[in-house]
Amino acid sequence: KCISICISSRPVSSSRPQNVDFQPPCPLEVFELLVVPEQPYPLICLGLSRGSEPTQPVGFQTLDPNSSCPELRESENPQTCVIHVTQLERDAILVCLDRCIKIVNLQGKLKSSKKLSAE
Repeated sequence: KCISICISSRPVSSSRPQNVDFQPPCPLEVFELLVVPEQPYPLICLGLSRGSEPTQPVGFQTLDPNSSCPELRESENPQTCVIHVTQLERDAILVCLDRCIKIVNLQGKLKSSKKLSAE
């Protein structure tokens, strides 16, 4: 089943809404827009993968509507038991898994507790 969504850029920008058609993963456990400061349209997060090292516990499976041909790449190590994903700040994403909560940046790397307490 194909899904079609329409997203718009930031309200202060004059960009037009963008239509994106894609084949969602099954089951669709995550659907979250991740705002990237330099990009006119947010990334569409449709899943998580397990990170490759302890300092990078997750990877984001995203569609990039800023590219000419948005495509979702399948992960070899999908993260199971994703409860919730939400962007707290421009480079801080709260990831709630079955038995843990992580705050990571847009690359999936852990945010340091010093930076979080200072913000």
